[in-house]
This record gives sequence, structure tokens and C-alpha cells, in this order.
Amino acid sequence: MSSNSKRVQVVALITMGFFTLAPVRIMGESVIDTATGWNNSLWVGPIGENLSTIGQTFTVPAFTPQLESFSFWIGVDDFGPLRYAAYVAAWEGTRLTGPLLFETGLQTLPGSGGPRASHFITFNTGGIQLNPAAEYIAFVSTSAFQDDVFDQGVLGFRDADLYPGGQAFYQNNGSDFALLSQNPWVNLSGSDLAFRAGFAVPEPRTLWMALSGALLIFLSRRWCTL
Repeated sequence: MSSNSKRVQVVALITMGFFTLAPVRIMGESVIDTATGWNNSLWVGPIGENLSTIGQTFTVPAFTPQLESFSFWIGVDDFGPLRYAAYVAAWEGTRLTGPLLFETGLQTLPGSGGPRASHFITFNTGGIQLNPAAEYIAFVSTSAFQDDVFDQGVLGFRDADLYPGGQAFYQNNGSDFALLSQNPWVNLSGSDLAFRAGFAVPEPRTLWMALSGALLIFLSRRWCTL
């Protein structure tokens, strides 16, 4: 057997072992959670006809880059219903960038008919593959549903920097959704929303095996030419 063939076999064994074991080591879930312990009394807003958009930036966990869901506390008074949508987009410091990665379509919360009603709303994304360690924003906005009818809501707010990987932002963009990627958002410095995001590892074994096969083909062709 040639030395080149032996090298390919050795690398094949090492590579297959690594990619077979790697998914077992990194499979799991992770959660960003500033909602636990929120006191149901601190709010930011209102969102409505002028201050239309409020969100929370976050940094994607390195080993669980698939966003499964995100949640906000949303409060509605006797003005209503609140019509809004929830979104996810990439973030570049002061504004969103690129296409929307997730949007819910129209969501409606009825007016409370009395004291403020608090709702912990979870948006299931179906699994969005994000870039590990990159920054994104999850936000709610009424911009697409402006109708000059007075309705408004508020979002649960933590007056503390509980999560170092992101913070709360808002923008007074009215009905102009395009401003969210054109104008800088206002930073609620040192504060977060009452927010939760759940992450998981995407279907790992088929992905790692495909990568291992591609690597073996590359190495085999390269070494056969040496």
C-alpha cells in the first residue's frame, strides 16, 4: 500500500471519528432569559401610531445557533385592540440590516376593558439558522398596521443590564418600516426588555457526516496529486 493511501485511510478514521462524536458533545439547547423575575410593573412604550417599534438585541450562542422561539411581555390597556407583528433581523450596531429573517404577520391583542392586561407572548420561528456569535434583534412593530385609530401597548422592561449580549432599542418610525434599516435606533442604555429566546443545535448528524464526506474527498484528491 502506498504512503499516500495510508495517509488517506488514517485521516479518514480520524475525521469520521471526530464528526461522529462531535454532535454528541455539542447537542443541546440554550436560553437567553431576562423575563424571569420581572415584576409586572416596569414597562416601556407605548407602541402605537408614533413610537411604533421596540426590540431587544441578542448575541447568538456559539454552539446552539438555531433560534427556535422568542417571547416578550406585552401589556394592553383599555385602548385597543393592539395590532402588531413580531420580527427578527440581523443587527449592525444601531440599526437592522439585510432582509427580515422572520415575521409573524398581523397579531392582535384586544383592549383590556379596564386595568392593564399582561400577556407573555411566545413566537415560534420554526427554527432559524443564525450565525454563531453574531448580533441580531427581535422586535415588535405596529408600522405595517397604522390606521390613525388610537390603540397602544407596552412591553415589559428591566431597568438593569441583566444580559451583557444585547440591550433594548426603540424607534419612532411611524408607518415607515424602511426607516428601521435607514435611521439609528434609540438605545435604552443599560437596560433590557423582559425577553426570552430559545436556541437549539440544528439536525446535527446528517450535517456533520456530509461535511466529513466532503473533507475526505478533498483530502483524497489533494494527496493523490502529491
